[in-house]
Amino acid sequence: MRVLYIASAIEAGDTSGGWTHVTEVACGLRALGHELLVITGGKTPGQHNPLDCNVLLQTIHLPKQMALLALPKITVAFDRFKPDVVMERFYNFAGAGVWLAHKRRIPVLLEVNAPMTDPPGSPKSRLDSLLLGSMRRWAVRQAKWSTAIITPLATTVPPEVSRRKVRELPWGANTWRFDPQIRTAHAERLAQLRSEIGLEEGRPVATFLGSFRPWHGAGHFAEAARHLLSQGSDLAFLAIGGGPQFEPLKQQVEGWGLPSGRFVLAGSQPHERVPDLLALSDIGVAPFDLAAHAPLRTFGFYWSPLKVFEYMAMSLPLVTIDVPPLNAIVRHEQEGLLYTPGDLSKLVAALARLGSDKDLRDRLGANARERVVTHYSWQAHCAALDYILKQITHAC
Repeated sequence: MRVLYIASAIEAGDTSGGWTHVTEVACGLRALGHELLVITGGKTPGQHNPLDCNVLLQTIHLPKQMALLALPKITVAFDRFKPDVVMERFYNFAGAGVWLAHKRRIPVLLEVNAPMTDPPGSPKSRLDSLLLGSMRRWAVRQAKWSTAIITPLATTVPPEVSRRKVRELPWGANTWRFDPQIRTAHAERLAQLRSEIGLEEGRPVATFLGSFRPWHGAGHFAEAARHLLSQGSDLAFLAIGGGPQFEPLKQQVEGWGLPSGRFVLAGSQPHERVPDLLALSDIGVAPFDLAAHAPLRTFGFYWSPLKVFEYMAMSLPLVTIDVPPLNAIVRHEQEGLLYTPGDLSKLVAALARLGSDKDLRDRLGANARERVVTHYSWQAHCAALDYILKQITHAC
């Protein structure tokens, strides 16, 4: 099957989870025998560079807020590639592929990873009010034109769209790349990495991986670390990622005077380095802060967090919040320890318990690896996509 996959709001080669998602899906579908052309944003327009898995990549140099202006270039690509189906990653200001496929009567699979409409009072909803509701109408129209919609949580899709076309499908982990055997197979390389980032040896390491934005909870992670270290905890703490809160948090942590090597801010890292960093870790922490992000309160926990699956793939027991559907992926006392969102004392208690109990860490970590390999790998995600693509092309 020939699949035209459009992700206008994702920049090729970015360190974001979005670029990881696009490449894993493209390469996973290629491995299943599909032929793909991927179109993304990029700093250099018009190039057709193959991804590592021999999938053609075309980049279009436009601000993502002007993604619809790519319609002429997408039309040329469409006519040359002659797809059997179009997949488009939803973005408020995109949709050229959905429109074109609708006009050409080609089946469309819309990929939705965030709410298609924003809650009242948000910046986008205020902008939409100024535009007399045109953004919401455009989002609903794209959903209705689509043959099927995939999303981590169905509440992301406006209620007037038929639920029959909505399929809930979580993201996954690359369980080949994120493999706990790295720890023994590359022990020397990991020792060098530990020294390079300044992480103290001989202690269990609790790791935060993610964007330094309020709702990812990096501040909660740091506060929990400060509390535990002041109590004499044996844990060391590693924070991986960048974002608007990074520099303020770095200055705050430096002012605390924590012991050297016990709280390390590694900064933003290329995704290919993340498996090694997680191989230095013993606990994966995902302290999401629902109070800091209105859409999470309105639509529910619609994220399918890449870091959660990658922690699991590396056999790390998790500490994360107790909300659906996250608590169906990480089950309390089976793959991790769950706590009430926003309850710092419960976060501290969960970290203290795992930090002092290696047998518990080993048991939960082994369960996590087994669960992600069975249910939440990119291979499983792409197998489900393959089934949906075949369904919608045969139905049209």
